[in-house]
Amino acid sequence: MIFDNLNYATKYSFLSENFKKAFDFLSTTDLSKLEVGKGEIDGREVHYSVTEYLTKDVPAFFEAHDNYADIQVIISGNERIDYFYRPEGVVTVEYNPEKDILRLDSENYSKLKIKAGEFAVFLPHDAHRPNLSYETQQNVKKIVIKVKV
Repeated sequence: MIFDNLNYATKYSFLSENFKKAFDFLSTTDLSKLEVGKGEIDGREVHYSVTEYLTKDVPAFFEAHDNYADIQVIISGNERIDYFYRPEGVVTVEYNPEKDILRLDSENYSKLKIKAGEFAVFLPHDAHRPNLSYETQQNVKKIVIKVKV
């Protein structure tokens, strides 16, 4: 897991060409003007989804992916994202290759407070549970960029 401020996003372009495309997009786009919905940066290699929601007090499930990393960027508001090292979890729903998602659970996890202008990268070995309230419920606008790894 990587956690940082958007001001430093391009410093992670060395991870791969697909990450470079994603971080270049983040550094050259006015994220506040993005509308809710899906978009492509480079076809299925690098694509995104913009959502708006009220954070949840009751945690959902942890998820992990085999083929994509998630770059989760808070555009407005703040939230908590729980995460843990995937091999330490228990599978609750088997991997779905069509949706590239595995559901897991763990009693041993860390909590990350992420606010507007910050991002977290969750690699395939990182199980994560986003959209949670941090202290109080918040209206959040977020972009999640899926980066093929």
